[in-house]
Amino acid sequence: MKTVYISDRTRYADRPNERMVVARLDWDGERYLFSYTRGVKRSHFLLSWECQAKLYHAQGFKSLPPVLSIRRMNRSRPDLPQYLRWMGLDAPDEMAELAISGGIKATDYIETLPLPERTPDGRYLLQFFTRGLTQTNRPSLDAARRLSPGDRLRPVMDDSTGTYALFAEAGGDAPAVGYLPRLFTKDAGRLLERYGRDVQVEVQRVNPEAALSMVVLCTLTCPWPEGFEPFDGEDDFISLARPDAEDCTDERCVACRINRELLEEERLRSASAKIAQA
Repeated sequence: MKTVYISDRTRYADRPNERMVVARLDWDGERYLFSYTRGVKRSHFLLSWECQAKLYHAQGFKSLPPVLSIRRMNRSRPDLPQYLRWMGLDAPDEMAELAISGGIKATDYIETLPLPERTPDGRYLLQFFTRGLTQTNRPSLDAARRLSPGDRLRPVMDDSTGTYALFAEAGGDAPAVGYLPRLFTKDAGRLLERYGRDVQVEVQRVNPEAALSMVVLCTLTCPWPEGFEPFDGEDDFISLARPDAEDCTDERCVACRINRELLEEERLRSASAKIAQA
């Protein structure tokens, strides 16, 4: 199972930069399951006139839902190979692209983020592009473009942004070269408190010619603590999907109608498989 979360920036004037996780997407190897999370209830991501029944259903899709498919580069674009190289990918991979790129578009505030992986040797692994270069000053951008693969970065909490600024390991008065995505801040704090310098932030790629959201690709690695769960205790990440949710019966609700059809197809396929095995 691969998982990415979908976040949106708050519309509240008193918290203009707060991010809320509003949904999650799971890939089980055969289909995509989209479900809303508790964060959607305190955001304006789902508009008041939209179907409220789907809040509590895991919606099945054969292909990426439209809100996410538009966040990938079109497969016919001639610059697709370069785009994949910026993310360190050798071939198109829908979930990996959403997880690494952040799904950032200039037309909205939606971002995607991965569920961090536990490697076979028991380590925490997170790949991400540094954030904040679109709002930072020229010295920071120049410093970011001078980085090289393998450079170690030092995370330092920046109270003004609510996340960790990243500095070249040499320290000194050099400017930050970006920031850790804000929604990983709490987990990073827990890991840094436990492992200190064993939490390694390393530059994986530098893409000077890329959009500012994809200039510095990093990995964060450290031992995976016993009993550790990513985003543990963060209410926004909890899925609202439940098995006893009432179905939407409004035929005008296109998304729910499609989901009913997909579920019926799955039911028939499962029944056929049981008959074949009998």
